[in-house]
Amino acid sequence: MMFVGIFRRIDELGRITIPSEIRKTYQLEKNDEVEIIGTEEGILLRVPNIQITKLNKENF
Repeated sequence: MMFVGIFRRIDELGRITIPSEIRKTYQLEKNDEVEIIGTEEGILLRVPNIQITKLNKENF
């Protein structure tokens, strides 16, 4: 699923909130990790392979 045009403000501590619809889609929960990668095009948030393994185990 692709999400387009979602904007978030950075708070005073430098944090952003991942929208709930994205967290639900990728089954992200409190204290889960995401990888932050700087690219030529911008910033990329990625769910690490550990999370994918967790999701696969829960689905089987």
